[in-house]
Amino acid sequence: MMFGLFLCLASLSSRPALLYAVEESCTADSCMKSSRFMLYEVNPGEGFNLRRDVFVRAAVFVHMLNELDDRSSWALVLPPWGPLYHWKRKDLRQDALHWSLFFDIDSIRRFVPVMEFDDYLADRKLPVIDEVFYLMSHNFDEVDLQSEWLLNETKCSDVAGLPYFFEAKNVIRGWFWDYDGIYTKRLRCFKALGPAGKIITRLLAKTDVTDKAVMFDRFETVLHDHYGSENYWKARRSMRFSKRLINLGNEFRENNLNSSDERDITITPDSWEIQKSPVAFGGPFVCAHLRRQDYLRAHADEVPSVREAALQLRKILRMQNISVVFLATDEVRELKQNLPGITVWTYNPSQQLLSTIKEGGAAIVEQWICAHARFFIGSHESTFSFRIQEEREILGFDPATTFNRFCKTFESSCEQPAKWRVIY
Repeated sequence: MMFGLFLCLASLSSRPALLYAVEESCTADSCMKSSRFMLYEVNPGEGFNLRRDVFVRAAVFVHMLNELDDRSSWALVLPPWGPLYHWKRKDLRQDALHWSLFFDIDSIRRFVPVMEFDDYLADRKLPVIDEVFYLMSHNFDEVDLQSEWLLNETKCSDVAGLPYFFEAKNVIRGWFWDYDGIYTKRLRCFKALGPAGKIITRLLAKTDVTDKAVMFDRFETVLHDHYGSENYWKARRSMRFSKRLINLGNEFRENNLNSSDERDITITPDSWEIQKSPVAFGGPFVCAHLRRQDYLRAHADEVPSVREAALQLRKILRMQNISVVFLATDEVRELKQNLPGITVWTYNPSQQLLSTIKEGGAAIVEQWICAHARFFIGSHESTFSFRIQEEREILGFDPATTFNRFCKTFESSCEQPAKWRVIY
């Protein structure tokens, strides 16, 4: 029996319309909700900070799905971390990492039910995912970009580079985060264009009512339903860093940058739900995120030379009347040479500490430090910079001190980042 004997369109004034399926003989009063699991994965080439944005898309969707689905209670299964392209250290094991290493899971659960993949396997007691939907982008030259959404099924056998193979009937293998023995019973491939509320609900309507777990591979293909909306910011605010990483960042600020939450006016309550933006002041340092190495190929017209970046930094330091800068960059040595008379700090955890927090944890500590600077300047279209800007917006900084990026040259002007303001 297919999930979705008929389809209902639910529209709430404060939320986008969602399409979901219910069984004709069942009403909210007569049926007990069954537990179901939604899994997702992202293109292996995508980085840590883009994946954080994809999580927000999935979390907002499952949050709305649980409000509207009278039949089922959905939990979002968190895809294990690693290995990732930007994690270069070969001497560290950085695969199948839990989300709790980086984030406060209990905080996230106050917005949407989530679970680690290991907990999902323990709950199901079988290494199986009932159905996987493999999503692909449309060729924009062949579609009407004015369409609100597009969804077209294609034969999986025609998909080049498909990361799955058919082993036997109802046994389809794939990478599945390099866990042994995981398989799916069914695999379908779709080209998709549009937000999760339009795409994923229509795919869920194609699943069997007995399916407990459904996975969407390449979830970055679907868009936010309403980027910057109240639910977007609830999901983003719930995504607090793990307490260990926050403590590491706070210790570095206190020991090296004369920065603390009391002095910086960045004290946050234990619960994100009751947090409102104060007027944050920030520590007596500037933070700069300069991404150059790989961007010299992808964004050559936007990336400054190290000398030009140093000139822009010196101007900011003069304007802020500050002589201390924290650098998050792959060009530390050369940039430091171009900043004579300036106190330069970077975060360099010991090998022992790095072996436990991994490169992802070290990056989060850098972001936490930058989120508390008096002034921040980032890199063009960098998701690392975007996440810092979001943290600073949540903390309550003046947008003029947050939404800034390096221009190609000291004398040129360039379009600055869009100011996405927090909504409560």
